[in-house]
Amino acid sequence: MQYSIKRYDLRKNLISTGLLIVRSEGQTTHLTYADSEITESVSELYHPIVALESLREVLERKYESIIGCNGCRIDSAYRATGGYGTYIVNYGEPASKKVSLFEPTDEIAKLCTVEEHKDSYNKWINSLGQTEP
Repeated sequence: MQYSIKRYDLRKNLISTGLLIVRSEGQTTHLTYADSEITESVSELYHPIVALESLREVLERKYESIIGCNGCRIDSAYRATGGYGTYIVNYGEPASKKVSLFEPTDEIAKLCTVEEHKDSYNKWINSLGQTEP
C-alpha cells in the first residue's frame, strides 16, 4: 500500500508531500517515507503501530518533523487494535470510531509527537477509570 502523506515541522507548518509505503512480510511491517528531501525506512516485528512509532521517532529526531496520517493524531488510540486500524478517542468515552492507521488526515492541529501521543493515550485511559495494563 502507498499513501500520499504530508510532512510538517513540529510547529505544524507544511514542509513537503511524499509517499508512505507500507509492506508486510509475515510478521514484519516495513515502512518507507520519501519526499523530495528525505527518504527513511524502518522495519519492525509484530504490530504496524510499532513500525509507525519507529518511523515517527526517526522523523522527529533527525528532521524535527511529523507526518499527517491518522496514526499520528493525538486523538487516535496509541495502543495496537489489530491490523492497520486504530480508533479515534474522546476523553471519558470508550473508543468507537475505527480509522485506518496510515490513511492521510487533514486535521493538522491534531498531529503530535510520539511522546505527546503516549501522554494523551494514558490520559484517555485514566479518563475511563481504568489503569494501563
